[in-house]
Amino acid sequence: MLELTQRTNVEKFIGNNVETLEEILNQRAQRYLAIQKEKYNFGQNVTPERLRELAGEVIRDTDDFLEVTSAPPAYLSVFHLPREVKYGVKITLGVFTIGTLVELSDGLTANDLQTAGLIGLLFGAGTVLTMLRDHTNSVFDLSLKVIKIGVGEKKEVKAVGGLAHEYTHHLQYSLTDLTVRGRNPIVEGHARGVEGAVVNIFAQRYDNPAYAFDHIYRTAKELKDAYLFICGEKGITPKESLANLPLPTARRWLYKSLGHHYSLGVAAMSIAEAQHGDRVYRHVMKNDVSFLQT
Repeated sequence: MLELTQRTNVEKFIGNNVETLEEILNQRAQRYLAIQKEKYNFGQNVTPERLRELAGEVIRDTDDFLEVTSAPPAYLSVFHLPREVKYGVKITLGVFTIGTLVELSDGLTANDLQTAGLIGLLFGAGTVLTMLRDHTNSVFDLSLKVIKIGVGEKKEVKAVGGLAHEYTHHLQYSLTDLTVRGRNPIVEGHARGVEGAVVNIFAQRYDNPAYAFDHIYRTAKELKDAYLFICGEKGITPKESLANLPLPTARRWLYKSLGHHYSLGVAAMSIAEAQHGDRVYRHVMKNDVSFLQT
């Protein structure tokens, strides 16, 4: 059944349900255009300590929504500039000390100290920059089993969506066969849908619509990207009103490099949810993707 998650079938499924996708896209776009005019409170920058507290709440809500009763622990990592700089300084001093001790055996000169200091600085700065690079966007690091929260999602309210999305990937890899045949559009579409459910829970719980802002923003542009892509692939003339929606452009380099996996996955799962309700996300956790049959 998991062959239904592969790209060829996902495109066929969306192509067979273009009218449903058009309705979803229009609704999501109008919602985005309405909320972008509002001012929202995204909270304070989240500290590593607060992130762990927040993660506990997100994990509980995600598990409840997906009806997961037992899952391996998820580990968190957040880029915290003071901490990373402190670590970089330690690396710098360590390399400088080693370099100085090595040169002592041959007689230490001022140039030797400068060289050791420069190498130490390069290692220290490189360490900080590497940490920053690894936390540019929220990701689930499969090799380390770590959820890395992106620097762009350090506001407490924004961090919720990233946590829910990446924790869902953790559950996918840990509890399902969804990724056995390699990455497929449903991996991202499923995670984006669960993210949406969790941020809506938070928005209602804390009476703050800001929790849902990023999800609406992302899915609006992803749905439009998927719609135009499918129309082009299937030779369908897109509706002018939808093609000209004033939505942000999906990051073309990312979507092209990943073969539009994000947008197609979001479109497919959004269609499935419209047809069968949010139980489709729980079905995925049981390796049941029969709702994608064409």
